[in-house]
Amino acid sequence: MSESKRSTHASIYAREMILEALEDRIVLDGAVDRNADDYADAVLVSDQALDQGQGEVVAVLEDYCDGNWHFVNGWWFAYQNGFNLWYYDSLHYYAQDAATSRWLWFDAVIDNQWEYYQTWEYDSAIAYWYYNDWNGTYYHQNDAHRYYHDHITGIWWQYNAYTGAWNPDATTQFAYGQETQYWSNGDTDLHCWLTNDGTTLLDWWIFNAGSDGQWSGGALNVVLVDYTDFFECVEQYTKTDVIVIEYDLTNDGFATVVDGLRILSDYYDTQISNLAVMSHGNSTGMYFGEWISSSNYNNYYNDFLELNAYMVDNGQIMLYHCQVGAASTMLGKIAVWTSTDVFANLGDQWYYWTWYSSPYEETDGIWNHNYYQVHLGEYLFEYRSDRYATYNMLFNFA
Repeated sequence: MSESKRSTHASIYAREMILEALEDRIVLDGAVDRNADDYADAVLVSDQALDQGQGEVVAVLEDYCDGNWHFVNGWWFAYQNGFNLWYYDSLHYYAQDAATSRWLWFDAVIDNQWEYYQTWEYDSAIAYWYYNDWNGTYYHQNDAHRYYHDHITGIWWQYNAYTGAWNPDATTQFAYGQETQYWSNGDTDLHCWLTNDGTTLLDWWIFNAGSDGQWSGGALNVVLVDYTDFFECVEQYTKTDVIVIEYDLTNDGFATVVDGLRILSDYYDTQISNLAVMSHGNSTGMYFGEWISSSNYNNYYNDFLELNAYMVDNGQIMLYHCQVGAASTMLGKIAVWTSTDVFANLGDQWYYWTWYSSPYEETDGIWNHNYYQVHLGEYLFEYRSDRYATYNMLFNFA
């Protein structure tokens, strides 16, 4: 990461659980007493030096502070220029200032220089606090920017303040070697996927990509499609640069869906402006990765707060579910928690979002019947958390 190393971030919240273990780990058995005056000679017992008369082991003095390297309990140790040096491998090389007892770690990962160990330091160049432990570095700027770089695996992790979980960070993984892949059929369809060590973190489609064949920037508009039913039929009608993510919205879990939106927002380095959700519902609830209803929506409070972090203030969530607009109390809370305008149907979604044409013969008539209705915003979504809001259509039927 060279000079941009600390453009990734940290968390102070994990340090308490590692400090005690680190203290035990770095003050190794056989280490020179950090408080001993002048760092006197250490005593090494040799099983080959025997007292002739008693047959007892005799203590043999060996000078550990002679400036040379000595192998002690699996580590190499040397006392040089006022520092106790401990070396295990290139990633585990430490120094202790004999005068102050302060520890340092040699950063052989990025910039090959000594840095303070087990203490928070501030890097004014990038406005981040950082903290080195035995395995990596924490970075911290604020609640939304807490990261950890594992020096052994090279993976960057991001702390989720709402769930307490650590997740792979898409931006840093892409920047430092974890690449996206994409496939195009030569037309306008674009399939992208982000991987980490062979594991797919997220894949998505842009059915009508911009002139550059990629997402062209601007507002980040996303459609979540339940692939378990006929909802995929709408994908081809998405407008330019609209991103489509397919889920089993009945079983994958709401937290999984939110995490996918996190990865997408982080990858494009921008918040989502408009989010459309295509699945089944009724007057009491909706499928949004799992069943969320008037009786259980409070259980998802933290997940909706997290979703808020990935959406712009006053963004839009458009719920293309049957009749869920009747659950107005739930939808009003969701609007507040996510700081968005929420839109939903009071009637049957077959009438209010099916349109134009369908590869499924039995629905052609209904889709065509509703072609004109979808152009009249006042009829498409009867429920609006803000009665004056106008929804942003993510589909094109021209």
